[in-house]
Amino acid sequence: MKYTIGKPLTVKNEIENNFLYTAERIGLLDVEAILQFQDDGMGTPYIDLKCSGEIFYVIRERGVESSRKKCASADDALYHIFSWITHDLASKYSAAHRKVAMDSRRGLFEEQLKLLGRVSDDWRIRREAEIARILREAPYNDQQS
Repeated sequence: MKYTIGKPLTVKNEIENNFLYTAERIGLLDVEAILQFQDDGMGTPYIDLKCSGEIFYVIRERGVESSRKKCASADDALYHIFSWITHDLASKYSAAHRKVAMDSRRGLFEEQLKLLGRVSDDWRIRREAEIARILREAPYNDQQS
Protein backbone atom coordinates (compact mmCIF):
# COMPACT_ATOMS: atom_id res chain seq x y z
CA MET A 1 0.00 0.00 0.00
CA LYS A 2 1.28 3.46 -0.84
CA TYR A 3 1.36 6.29 1.68
CA THR A 4 1.07 10.03 1.45
CA ILE A 5 1.92 12.35 4.33
CA GLY A 6 1.89 9.46 6.77
CA LYS A 7 -1.57 8.20 5.76
CA PRO A 8 -2.33 5.08 3.75
CA LEU A 9 -3.85 5.72 0.33
CA THR A 10 -7.09 3.99 -0.43
CA VAL A 11 -7.23 2.20 -3.76
CA LYS A 12 -9.46 5.01 -5.05
CA ASN A 13 -6.96 7.65 -3.93
CA GLU A 14 -4.11 5.68 -5.47
CA ILE A 15 -5.96 5.42 -8.79
CA GLU A 16 -6.91 9.12 -8.74
CA ASN A 17 -3.39 10.30 -7.92
CA ASN A 18 -1.75 8.07 -10.50
CA PHE A 19 -4.39 9.01 -13.07
CA LEU A 20 -3.57 12.71 -12.78
CA TYR A 21 0.17 12.04 -12.93
CA THR A 22 -0.24 9.80 -15.98
CA ALA A 23 -2.59 12.24 -17.73
CA GLU A 24 0.07 14.92 -17.39
CA ARG A 25 2.77 12.60 -18.79
CA ILE A 26 0.82 12.00 -22.01
CA GLY A 27 -0.13 15.66 -22.37
CA LEU A 28 -3.82 15.24 -21.63
CA LEU A 29 -5.51 18.58 -21.06
CA ASP A 30 -7.14 19.16 -17.67
CA VAL A 31 -10.60 19.30 -19.27
CA GLU A 32 -9.93 15.92 -20.91
CA ALA A 33 -8.53 14.28 -17.77
CA ILE A 34 -11.72 12.81 -16.40
CA LEU A 35 -11.71 9.62 -14.36
CA GLN A 36 -15.03 8.12 -13.40
CA PHE A 37 -15.98 5.67 -10.70
CA GLN A 38 -19.59 5.26 -11.80
CA ASP A 39 -21.56 4.85 -14.99
CA ASP A 40 -22.46 8.03 -16.87
CA GLY A 41 -24.75 6.20 -19.33
CA MET A 42 -22.70 7.53 -22.26
CA GLY A 43 -20.31 4.62 -22.82
CA THR A 44 -17.42 6.27 -20.99
CA PRO A 45 -15.25 3.64 -19.28
CA TYR A 46 -15.17 3.75 -15.50
CA ILE A 47 -13.55 1.99 -12.59
CA ASP A 48 -15.88 -0.03 -10.39
CA LEU A 49 -14.43 -0.56 -6.90
CA LYS A 50 -16.10 -3.24 -4.83
CA CYS A 51 -16.12 -3.37 -1.03
CA SER A 52 -14.42 -6.77 -1.34
CA GLY A 53 -11.39 -4.99 -2.82
CA GLU A 54 -12.05 -6.14 -6.37
CA ILE A 55 -11.41 -3.62 -9.13
CA PHE A 56 -13.21 -3.69 -12.47
CA TYR A 57 -12.80 -1.70 -15.68
CA VAL A 58 -16.33 -1.27 -17.07
CA ILE A 59 -17.95 0.12 -20.19
CA ARG A 60 -21.69 0.57 -20.02
CA GLU A 61 -23.91 2.51 -22.38
CA ARG A 62 -27.62 3.17 -22.09
CA GLY A 63 -27.96 0.60 -19.36
CA VAL A 64 -26.17 -2.16 -21.28
CA GLU A 65 -22.81 -3.36 -20.03
CA SER A 66 -20.58 -4.13 -23.03
CA SER A 67 -17.38 -4.84 -21.14
CA ARG A 68 -16.29 -5.72 -17.61
CA LYS A 69 -12.68 -6.67 -16.95
CA LYS A 70 -11.45 -7.73 -13.55
CA CYS A 71 -8.22 -5.87 -12.78
CA ALA A 72 -5.37 -7.40 -10.83
CA SER A 73 -4.32 -4.04 -9.37
CA ALA A 74 -4.80 -0.28 -9.49
CA ASP A 75 -2.07 -0.17 -12.14
CA ASP A 76 -3.97 -2.71 -14.23
CA ALA A 77 -7.14 -0.59 -14.01
CA LEU A 78 -5.17 2.48 -15.05
CA TYR A 79 -3.68 0.58 -17.97
CA HIS A 80 -7.18 -0.15 -19.28
CA ILE A 81 -8.31 3.45 -18.83
CA PHE A 82 -5.21 4.84 -20.53
CA SER A 83 -5.34 2.27 -23.29
CA TRP A 84 -8.80 3.64 -24.09
CA ILE A 85 -7.73 7.31 -23.72
CA THR A 86 -4.57 6.90 -25.81
CA HIS A 87 -6.53 5.02 -28.48
CA ASP A 88 -8.85 8.01 -28.76
CA LEU A 89 -5.96 10.51 -28.87
CA ALA A 90 -4.04 8.38 -31.37
CA SER A 91 -7.12 8.00 -33.55
CA LYS A 92 -7.47 11.78 -33.78
CA TYR A 93 -3.74 12.12 -34.51
CA SER A 94 -3.89 9.41 -37.18
CA ALA A 95 -6.89 11.03 -38.88
CA ALA A 96 -5.08 14.38 -39.03
CA HIS A 97 -1.86 12.83 -40.36
CA ARG A 98 -3.30 10.13 -42.61
CA LYS A 99 -1.18 8.93 -45.52
CA VAL A 100 -2.77 7.83 -48.77
CA ALA A 101 -2.68 4.09 -49.52
CA MET A 102 -1.62 3.25 -45.96
CA ASP A 103 -3.77 1.38 -43.45
CA SER A 104 -4.87 4.05 -40.96
CA ARG A 105 -4.19 1.69 -38.07
CA ARG A 106 -0.44 2.01 -38.69
CA GLY A 107 -0.42 5.64 -37.59
CA LEU A 108 -2.96 5.00 -34.85
CA PHE A 109 -1.03 2.10 -33.29
CA GLU A 110 2.32 3.89 -33.62
CA GLU A 111 1.00 7.02 -31.88
CA GLN A 112 -0.75 5.01 -29.16
CA LEU A 113 2.43 3.08 -28.39
CA LYS A 114 4.40 6.33 -28.26
CA LEU A 115 1.91 7.81 -25.76
CA LEU A 116 1.84 4.69 -23.57
CA GLY A 117 5.65 4.54 -23.70
CA ARG A 118 5.82 7.99 -22.09
CA VAL A 119 4.21 6.44 -19.04
CA SER A 120 5.43 2.89 -18.82
CA ASP A 121 7.52 0.50 -20.88
CA ASP A 122 5.39 -2.30 -19.44
CA TRP A 123 2.21 -0.65 -20.72
CA ARG A 124 3.75 -0.11 -24.16
CA ILE A 125 4.91 -3.74 -24.35
CA ARG A 126 1.53 -4.99 -23.16
CA ARG A 127 -0.26 -2.96 -25.84
CA GLU A 128 2.23 -4.12 -28.49
CA ALA A 129 1.24 -7.71 -27.69
CA GLU A 130 -2.46 -6.83 -27.97
CA ILE A 131 -1.84 -5.12 -31.31
CA ALA A 132 0.09 -8.16 -32.57
CA ARG A 133 -2.96 -10.32 -31.77
CA ILE A 134 -5.23 -7.87 -33.61
CA LEU A 135 -2.96 -7.89 -36.66
CA ARG A 136 -2.83 -11.69 -36.74
CA GLU A 137 -6.62 -11.66 -37.07
CA ALA A 138 -6.81 -8.62 -39.35
CA PRO A 139 -3.46 -7.80 -40.99
CA TYR A 140 -2.64 -4.35 -42.30
CA ASN A 141 -4.07 -3.58 -45.72
CA ASP A 142 -2.13 -0.72 -47.23
CA GLN A 143 -3.90 -0.94 -50.56
CA GLN A 144 -7.18 0.47 -49.28
CA SER A 145 -7.51 4.14 -48.48
